[in-house]
This record gives sequence, C-alpha cells and structure tokens, in this order.
Amino acid sequence: MSMDRDLTDFLWLRVAEDKEFAERPAGAPWAKPTWELRRDEDNVYVDLGTEHLDRTSSLNEDELTHIARHDPTRTFAEVDLLEWLLTEHALHSDGDGGYVCAVDGEDCGTLRRMAALYADHDGYKMEWRP
Repeated sequence: MSMDRDLTDFLWLRVAEDKEFAERPAGAPWAKPTWELRRDEDNVYVDLGTEHLDRTSSLNEDELTHIARHDPTRTFAEVDLLEWLLTEHALHSDGDGGYVCAVDGEDCGTLRRMAALYADHDGYKMEWRP
C-alpha cells in the first residue's frame, strides 16, 4: 500500500500555519518570544512582555501555566522538529504511481502520528489515522 501525497501536503500546510500563528505574537511590540508564569504576593500571571494575563482575566492557574508553556519559542521549536521530520520522511515515487516514505517504506507511522496532531482540522482524512 502506498502513501497518500495529500498527507504530506496537509502536514506542510499545518506546520506553516503553526509557524505563522507563533510569529504574530512574537512580532508584537508588547510581547517577548518566551512567556513566563510569575507569582507575586497577590497574583499569578503570565508575563508576555509588557502585557500580562492574570486571574482577573478569569483564567485559573492551570490555564495560565498552559499558556506560558506554549509560548512562541516553544512553538518555533516544535515547528522546526516537524519540518525536520517531514524532510526525513519525504515521500518518493514507488514507480507504480504511488508514494513511499524514504524512511519507513510503504506505510509511514511517523507521518500518520504527525497528522493526528491536526485531527480536528477540516482537511484531516480519517484514513490517515495511525
């Protein structure tokens, strides 16, 4: 069974979107690329640069921690990893009109697992499930 070229096209587009969304706040004059969860005597907040998210925004500490962990710096690192994996697992013609993974051959579990990250996207195909 050969791989579907649409799978890698889908992944490249999603990774590009992730990068674009990370660039937006990273380029904002109020933001720094690494967000930090901070505490003072009265408050827990996410330091975004010159702006803060705090409990007055109705976010609880777990939500603030999640936001701080998924800052632009982390997203850029994840994008770099996904781009590297997509390059390593590039699809090549199998000679019969289909495609095979450069690493795994006919069926690439790595690409399928990567696509599962975006299973909630309208373009995701159920046949790509790992």
